[in-house]
Amino acid sequence: MNKLVLIGNGFDLAHGIKTSYKDFIYNYFRQIILNCIQTHSPFNKDHIEINIKNIETIIAYSYRLPFSDGISDDALMQILSNEKVFRIGHEDFFNTFSCTIKNSLVNLAIQSITEVKWVDIEEIYYDQLLLGAETIGKSSSAKTINEHLSFIIIELEKYLLGLKTPRPNEEIVKHLAKPFAENNFKEKVDLRSCKWTLLLNFNYTQTLKPYREALSSIAPDTYAEIINIHGELNNKNNPIIFGFGDEMDERYKILEKQKDNAFLDYMKSFGYFRTNNYRRLTRFLEQEHFQVEIMGHSCGLSDRVMLNMIFEHPNCKSIKVNYHRWADGYEGTNYKTLTQNISRHFNKKTLMRDLVVDYDLSCELPQSS
Repeated sequence: MNKLVLIGNGFDLAHGIKTSYKDFIYNYFRQIILNCIQTHSPFNKDHIEINIKNIETIIAYSYRLPFSDGISDDALMQILSNEKVFRIGHEDFFNTFSCTIKNSLVNLAIQSITEVKWVDIEEIYYDQLLLGAETIGKSSSAKTINEHLSFIIIELEKYLLGLKTPRPNEEIVKHLAKPFAENNFKEKVDLRSCKWTLLLNFNYTQTLKPYREALSSIAPDTYAEIINIHGELNNKNNPIIFGFGDEMDERYKILEKQKDNAFLDYMKSFGYFRTNNYRRLTRFLEQEHFQVEIMGHSCGLSDRVMLNMIFEHPNCKSIKVNYHRWADGYEGTNYKTLTQNISRHFNKKTLMRDLVVDYDLSCELPQSS
């Protein structure tokens, strides 16, 4: 019996790393606003335009900036929403900035910034492509939408490269090395020690890298391997894959029928052809029976083709959902949301009931201290 662990952004967040979309986009705009204040100059590039309406206020505040707490998230949102007044510390600033966001993906996401996750950005991109396929200027529409997504990818890589890689969490190492539990399987399977643990990493960071060595030391009989399925930072041989991966969606045929390949440029399947990562995953699936563990992956539709292949594979014998907790009881976890998301990847719904492990307190994802 082998183990396949799906590692998503929640894994990074559990380590206290600020890798959410909100963290990224707030940091991007915060740096722009601070630069505008310090240089007394507007900003106009990369689909973003921020003009200074009250230069006197900017000049006065720039001298106090080193002694302040900077710009809070609330103040930043007020600026981006073009509110006439925003507050920094105990001071109110009137008619200081005007902000124009020309990037359609960022503009749509910023409207519900507290709820938006990376999978939502990929789905917004897909919806924008479909909308573009129905417009008159189809080619220019796809090109513009792709440029908007490319901007996010480029700026995201810059942002992530500036984050520090945390040390492995001992509790998470122990969690990964847990033996198989008999009640996790409907049918009788070989529950002897895990032979091969494949850590399928959907993140771009290096957070997972130290876990391979740590896992090998605590479970020496297990071969531990990492596949960075969506690429790595600053690696031309395994570049970042960011886009959409649900070619099973009925609307995908609309994009395929377009004569312009720009509509398919950021479909994940074409990104997988650049490396042998997908083939390595397939070889693992074909090797022998395996249990899937989900650690920090939302199981959104943007990875539907791959997840369907994994979940409905004949060798998949169990799906263990490691959930996040924010309050007491069942309702204080994201277990229900995760199982609902998982269900969308099954064509055979009865199979899901046979595979998904029931809500179990031992499956709570450990948090980094």
